Amino acid sequence: MTSRITPLNLTSAVLVVILGYTIFGEETNSVGTNVWLVAGILLLSVVSDILFRGILKNLKRIWLIELLFISFVVAMMLIIKQI
Repeated sequence: MTSRITPLNLTSAVLVVILGYTIFGEETNSVGTNVWLVAGILLLSVVSDILFRGILKNLKRIWLIELLFISFVVAMMLIIKQI
């Protein structure tokens, strides 16, 4: 099995760094909430990457679908934040 770099892999790597900085970095007022939020998004990213890799075999299609998925999740987060 070959290792393929996908957008959700990159997103997961960035989220792991953010999670580590949130836990071990400077103290803020709402660290507990941020940790759970970032951890939840990280879990969603990892699980959805595994699902997309299982369903789609073409690397171009994986990139397209995962970029659309990331755009959708960001848009939904921004909409929910406005409510």
